Amino acid sequence: MVEPASERLQWAAEVVDAAPDDRILEIGCGNGALVALLCARMQTGTVTAIDRSEKMIEAALRRNRQYVIEGKARFLAEEVADSQFGLGSFTKIVAFNVGAFWKTEAPELKRIKTWLAPHGTIYLFCQPPTEESEQDSVERLRRRLEEEGFTVCPTLYREMKPARAICVRTEPVG
Repeated sequence: MVEPASERLQWAAEVVDAAPDDRILEIGCGNGALVALLCARMQTGTVTAIDRSEKMIEAALRRNRQYVIEGKARFLAEEVADSQFGLGSFTKIVAFNVGAFWKTEAPELKRIKTWLAPHGTIYLFCQPPTEESEQDSVERLRRRLEEEGFTVCPTLYREMKPARAICVRTEPVG
């Protein structure tokens, strides 16, 4: 039996609000729980999910077998730095608790920017352990996004256990 998605991933799916024909990239997909929630909302759209862990990709494939068969989901075991997607490949890019985006340097932002379709949106979620680290992290990420030429939307917050969840997202680019 497949375990239900966590509260944080259910919230992420609501925020991303997959359109029937979206082309979504999830970075750091883990066991594929968010992919399942996104695919359930789509008709002709697709979700491409990457994770550096082979074991997580295997779990995600098991969880989303039907979506893979239907052509709605595809999974790749690789790092962002090694990924080869074309210009404008995705209408939405999503990551939850992917540390690379929340560090002082985030070269991955330059890379994923090229993969974003005109009018696309990036959603970067996390659950920092403390309120102090939360505010620091949010401000650093917002500055980096703005330095990369993104327009940043107001930050979204959701109270939940064990810590409040955050989403920093961009306005449509292009």
